[in-house]
Amino acid sequence: LKLQFLYLIGGPHTARPGGAWSSTMVQTFKSDVTFEPMDPCHGHVGTFMKDGRGVILKEAIKREQEAYHKLQQDALLPFVPGYLGVARGVGEGKDYLALRDLAVGLSEPLLMDCKMGLRTFLESDCANLIPREDLYKKMVKISPDLPTDEENAAAAVSKLRYMVVRENLSSSASLGFRIDGIGGGVEREATNGLQQVKTRAEVLHMMNAYLTKAVGDGDDMRQKVVTSVVAQLDELHTLLPESKFFQAHEMVGSSILFVVDKLGQTVLKIIDFAKCQELPEGVVTTHDQAWHNGNHEDGWLIGLRNLRDLWASLAPAPQGQSPASTDATEATETSATESSGEAIKA
Repeated sequence: LKLQFLYLIGGPHTARPGGAWSSTMVQTFKSDVTFEPMDPCHGHVGTFMKDGRGVILKEAIKREQEAYHKLQQDALLPFVPGYLGVARGVGEGKDYLALRDLAVGLSEPLLMDCKMGLRTFLESDCANLIPREDLYKKMVKISPDLPTDEENAAAAVSKLRYMVVRENLSSSASLGFRIDGIGGGVEREATNGLQQVKTRAEVLHMMNAYLTKAVGDGDDMRQKVVTSVVAQLDELHTLLPESKFFQAHEMVGSSILFVVDKLGQTVLKIIDFAKCQELPEGVVTTHDQAWHNGNHEDGWLIGLRNLRDLWASLAPAPQGQSPASTDATEATETSATESSGEAIKA
């Protein structure tokens, strides 16, 4: 892909809260640079392009483009990728969001994408309650045991029913987040079936495998990473009440992207705003309660707390103590059910 033009946010020499764009970064876009397809970590080949010099292009969706514009003046700015503007491909007329590559400057970085919230679908996605045969077939393909007797007799399910069942298969409905992808060096086989990694123990096992792949099993390096990540998650939790964007939107479909390299350097950013739509007028959410159709809750804070606690549990055990067993971890699970009295429901 070759770029035809770029709209730069604030111009090439305008200082922003996160710093000014360098003239080198601007020239990258003004020159005739070729971008190649990339797979960020979860199989979206073709949706992303990179030039190898610090810039990633992502196919532009209007709602996500608007989100990045709003976030430039929001308290969450330190926790979103650097946004340069919109590029257009030569001869195709397709627009792309121009974002900073979070892995630039890191040594053998490994990425982990955690999809946040109790649900990853919009309420509007489920407005049509007419049972569908295609969704029934998808459900049966996941597991023949999932449909009820009535659904088997009708050979059809509604989209709402299908989406709720799908969320309950992963840790989304219980922990408020799921691991959606791991990439940048880890074998592709290790990421198969991630959407059915459900229990706290299973999620912890996958996170531990990610950390070990990134920095090895040395206590000092693991402690360095865990300390850094937990501190960033705590800072994010503190900033969220100050964010006008967070308070005014359903954060459905957004992720926290972790980048860890072999030297223990860490990056943590919120990504994927394509489904983050504004709340209806007069509707207020806590981001901290279970969802039922109509309340617009997303459970983002439930996921953030569980994610923070799981990262903290990856710290090396004090000398003379054994690491906590997965059984003990499972017993202390703080799930959406315990936090708010119910799981995700149709």
